Amino acid sequence: MTAKIEKFFHLPVPSLPPCTFFTSSTSLYFLYLLIPMTTYYYVLASQKFLIEEEPLAEVLKERTRHYQEQEKELDFWFVKDPAFLNLALLQDVKAKCPKPSAAVISTNKQFIDWLKLRLEFVLTGDFVADSVSEAIA
Repeated sequence: MTAKIEKFFHLPVPSLPPCTFFTSSTSLYFLYLLIPMTTYYYVLASQKFLIEEEPLAEVLKERTRHYQEQEKELDFWFVKDPAFLNLALLQDVKAKCPKPSAAVISTNKQFIDWLKLRLEFVLTGDFVADSVSEAIA
């Protein structure tokens, strides 16, 4: 079961010392689900489309300015050749996206939904990661 969990999430399952409470693989699976993970949402397209054909830089600058005025921490990132596309669950998305690709990743689903409407010709979706550095790699 541990190997299945590692394959599905692409994360190692923490090894635990033997104890009577967590004896079955099912218990280990439920313990693993308790590890905090964050859902990240994305818009994905070719770098050429996002950088040259759309005024994405202007949109992101305006959003950054707004966050600074509100003293809010940034919850979005622009990433070229996003590593999350290498996850097994996203191989069909990777196949659909022109290369080289780029993405805007955020923890704010409404922002990503708005970008989808604004940019139109992008792919959207979500994935989970345990840290920002893992999400934007």
